Order: sequence, then structure tokens, then C-alpha cells
Amino acid sequence: MYSNVELVGSRISAICIIFVVSLVASSFPLLSKRLTFLQIPRIVFFIGKHFGTGVILSTAFVHLLQDSFEALNNPILRSQSKIGDFTGLIVLASLLSIFLIEYVSTSYVDRLHSYGSPTPSPRSATPITASTPISTTPTRRVDTPKPLESSASQSERTHLVHSYSPQSPRRTRSFSYGSTSQSHRHDSYFFEGHHRHEARCSHDTHHERGFKLSSSYDPEELEQGIVADIVHDRVLHAEHGHSHTLDSELKEVQVGKKRQIVGILVLQLGIMIHSVIIGLTLAITQGPEFASLLVAIIFHQLFEGLSLGIRIASLPSSDDGGTKYMAILRSTLIVLFAVTNPVGIVIGLLAFRRGHDVGTYHSTVEMLLIQGIMSAISAGMLMYAACVEMLAGDFVMDPILWRSELWKQTLALVSLGAGVVAMALVGM
Repeated sequence: MYSNVELVGSRISAICIIFVVSLVASSFPLLSKRLTFLQIPRIVFFIGKHFGTGVILSTAFVHLLQDSFEALNNPILRSQSKIGDFTGLIVLASLLSIFLIEYVSTSYVDRLHSYGSPTPSPRSATPITASTPISTTPTRRVDTPKPLESSASQSERTHLVHSYSPQSPRRTRSFSYGSTSQSHRHDSYFFEGHHRHEARCSHDTHHERGFKLSSSYDPEELEQGIVADIVHDRVLHAEHGHSHTLDSELKEVQVGKKRQIVGILVLQLGIMIHSVIIGLTLAITQGPEFASLLVAIIFHQLFEGLSLGIRIASLPSSDDGGTKYMAILRSTLIVLFAVTNPVGIVIGLLAFRRGHDVGTYHSTVEMLLIQGIMSAISAGMLMYAACVEMLAGDFVMDPILWRSELWKQTLALVSLGAGVVAMALVGM
């Protein structure tokens, strides 16, 4: 170990501080959702979600991308290797790898839902169109956009489900792919299938835009979507010429849940790699730079922890008996984020066991190579997660935000910009 006991003690203290800050920051959104005395206004979650998107964006482009180019193009490393010429290729390969992993995994999930369900009967396979009469026996005809009351009997909801899909869950939540958008009681939104790929102007022409969402949606509102609402929404859309079956829409919701989980895992992996890198850097930093770097890392973990924690807290609950699994998944993701940076510090201490190893030519080349490659890989992951899963998911593909009041859309954009600026300032 290090001959300087004080040096090792400072690293151990840093491990404890960073672990506590990371754990509190990442778990607070979930705890505030579960514990009554910790509940905070919905508007705070709304701001925090978009602020966190800006934090991840800034981390990917301002920190990781720049760090990877600087490390791999350092004159000391270039004297030994020309890997710096391929920095952009490493970033691109990382981004495409994550894209392929997500695409293959979600396509596989989609096929499982497609082939695993029983063949629909002629009645259930018949699309609901404006010219197709809707029987009053299995379902109730909705002629006007009258919302279903929350006090509807359980037998009515069960009857609605069984008339279309016998194996469908009784409660279904809808949400935007890659975002934490929630469903509304009177209009369940689906962002998969043709809805996700058609033009906004085309999509807008057949959706009612008369109402405004008055409350800032937060993770708690994920609990509001029910199958009866979906049936009601599909019948209303039949008046606009849609030809969807309820069974296919329910499958889209199930696949969408899996896609949101995959998106969180991609984001978590990119953040964890980045945390290991800064942990390694902190472990070998000496002198007065150590204190300033420690403060910067604390703020870094605080911002990223809150951002990731809000996304984890917004993961959809399972309707097929997997509630315990989802609780374990949330807890695991939180703990993994909290321990990753301290693990990076420990790795740095073990890799450079002797104090004189730090600063030597050989150790400097190794550190630059490791830091540059890992930063490039992490940059590609976070660039994909931030732009596709978060930025596009929260703004481009979220009709709930489109239909919100102007002040709420402005607040979302301002929060996004504030997150970008705050994280950019941390590294200066």
C-alpha cells in the first residue's frame, strides 16, 4: 500500500463522502415517492427531470468527449501509440453498439409478445373503425368523449378486458419511450408503432387538443392509466378513422415498458463507466488539486444521482406479478450508482500501490490510455442515451408536454439549459 498513511486516509474519507452523497442523491426521488413526510411538489420532479437531462447532455459532450480526445491525443501517449487518431471512431462504435443492443433486445421482446399471445378470435381481430358497430354486450359504446369515472366497478373493467384479450392485465400504464411521461385519465397516449414514426403535424390532426394538462406530471402519475381508459380512448379514435385493435395496443404498452427499462440500463451503464474513470483520476491525484477535484466530483455525483434517481423512480410498475422484481431492480440500480465511484478509487489505489508509481512515465501512459478509451466509450453511451432516450423522448415524442401550457414548456426548456450550464461549470 501507499507509504504515506495520510494519503491513503484522505482517499478513504473521499470514498465515504462520495458514497453517501451518491446514495442519498440517487435514492431521494424514490424515497420521496414512497414516504409521506418526504413528498415534494410535483413541479420539483418536473424541473429535476429536465435539469437532469441537461446534466447528462453536458456530461457526454463537455466532459467525456473532450476528455477522451485530450487523453488519447496527449503527446506522451502519442509517442507510444497513434490511437488518438481513432478517438472519434471509438465514440461512434460505442454509440452504435448501444443502439444495436437496444434494437435487438427490444425487437426480441416485441417478438415474444407477438408469438406468445393466443391467436385472436375473429371478433377481437376485427379493427375498430368509424363504420364498425360496437356491441353493447362486451363493451359500452362511447358516443361522446365522456371520461370514465374512477369509481367504475371492478366487474365492468374485467368485462372490458376479457372481451378483447383474456390474458391482458387489468391495469395498464402508458408512457413515452425513453421518457417519464405519464398517462392521463381521459386520454392514454401510445408512442410506439405508427404513432412514433408519423409526422407531428399528421399525428396532431387526429388527436383532440382542446384540453390542457394543469398539473406537472411526475412519477406518481404513472399509476393512473387503466385498461378501461385505453378502451375509451380507442373508441374515440375510431371516430377519427383509426383502425387499431385493443390487443395490439396493449402489446405496444407492454413492449414500451421493456424499452423504458432497457433505456435506463443504457443510461446507467454509461454513467457507471464515467464514475469509474473519475474515481481512478481522484485516486492518483495529489497535492492541492485533490481537494478541488473532490469538491467537483461531489457536485458531479449529486447532479447525476438526482437525474438518474428520477428516471429510476419513474420506472413502470409491473402488472404481471413482477412488482417485487421491479423493486429489486430499482434498489440495485441505486446501489450500483452509489458504489461505482468508490470502486474506481479503490481500483486506482490497487493499480498504483506504491506512491512512487504515480507520476512515472509508464504509469502516465497507462492512465492516459485507460482514461481516454473509457471516456470515449462512456461518451458514446451517454450521447445516445441523452439524445435519443432523454432529449427526444422528453421533448420531441411527448405529446403531454406539447399540450401543456406555454409556461410549462418554457420551464422545461429553461431547466434543460440550466442543467447543461451547471454541469459544464463543474468541470471548469
